[in-house]
Amino acid sequence: MPIFWTEKEHEFIKKLNDELIGKVISQKIIYFKIKNTTEANIYGESKNKILSEGIEIDALVNIQDKVEQTNRTIGYDTKYTLEVFFQKDNIIEKNAEVAPGDYIKYGNIMYEITSCTETKFVFGMPTKSIMIRCDCVSIRESVR
Repeated sequence: MPIFWTEKEHEFIKKLNDELIGKVISQKIIYFKIKNTTEANIYGESKNKILSEGIEIDALVNIQDKVEQTNRTIGYDTKYTLEVFFQKDNIIEKNAEVAPGDYIKYGNIMYEITSCTETKFVFGMPTKSIMIRCDCVSIRESVR
């Protein structure tokens, strides 16, 4: 296992990932940061959220199976989960900061980010991560 990790190796890995994710796999999401929320209720919950303009980002997307289907009075409410991997450098270049509570649009479905973790450590070194993993859940159609 290499002891030293220089900028040259970092750029090499970044170029490989850029080409693989951007040109070969070619999955894109639209990322929305929460700009502001309206007045909250006594539980600290807000009915309306104001989103910033969407940013298109290349990502690896893994669609999970349907999680649950609940019978509402008029129809069914189906929830889907999504696993999204971002390149850490691409997030920095786009001046974005991925955080739980923000939104992602993939296809025609909007998802809310529930958790974010740094993964894909280079040479097993936890200080040298190159990917950010976000777990997402679809939001209700009435909110979209």
